[in-house]
Amino acid sequence: MIDYEGEEYYATIVAENTCFTAPALGFPLGVFAIGLGTVCVLMPPLYRKLVELERESTVGPAETGTRRGESRPTDTEEGR
Repeated sequence: MIDYEGEEYYATIVAENTCFTAPALGFPLGVFAIGLGTVCVLMPPLYRKLVELERESTVGPAETGTRRGESRPTDTEEGR
């Protein structure tokens, strides 16, 4: 707000210095990079879950030695 001769005006500050320009592809590439990073972080757990579901569907949960949500003991847990 600027007060000029007793009246208030709204003003916009404009600079002719172009040092603050952003590249045209900056935002789309940033969105793509965030999406790719999210997929890379979430893909391994989803892949393991899909492999487990496939194994249960072909072999059956009783034959795999684990129930849903449980993992098999590792060699160190079994004392080998």
